[in-house]
Amino acid sequence: MRIIALIGSIYLVGATPVPAQDVRQLPVQVEQIGTAIGGDANAVVVQDGRANDIRLRQSAAGNDATLMQTGDDNSVWALQDGDAGGVNALTVAQTGTGNIALLEQYAAAGDGNHIALLQNGLNNLADLSQDGSGNRIVLDQFGDDNRAAISQTGSALVLSVTQTGNAVVGIAQTR
Repeated sequence: MRIIALIGSIYLVGATPVPAQDVRQLPVQVEQIGTAIGGDANAVVVQDGRANDIRLRQSAAGNDATLMQTGDDNSVWALQDGDAGGVNALTVAQTGTGNIALLEQYAAAGDGNHIALLQNGLNNLADLSQDGSGNRIVLDQFGDDNRAAISQTGSALVLSVTQTGNAVVGIAQTR
């Protein structure tokens, strides 16, 4: 298993992530589970600002991640589970202050799930989850105080949402 983590300004490549960060960066937790044979799991974590928090758990057999935060008091929780045929990719970028993204994915068989999230502003909240294969969510939140709760269950579900300030959306797709 190859783990890549960029935390603060230190680049780490190794079998286990070792968070090296200054006091401004406190919580970062990356847990990647799986086997070295055929079980991919990559993570890149970049934080710049104060009191940012990232927790990521990937279960391997695919999984990828890229989590970036700039600004203060931003938080991400992500869980990707994966499967024998799964991909599970995840990209999160948060710029601003007080943004929260809670993301989960579970890939059944076949192609995995893909999420891309961009939050740029203050106090945006995104709660996204996917279960099934071939699903994709793209959510862009610009401005302040956007709220999104999106859930997809089934296969081949695709959704793209853009919010531009003080917007609230709740979507549940099932196939």
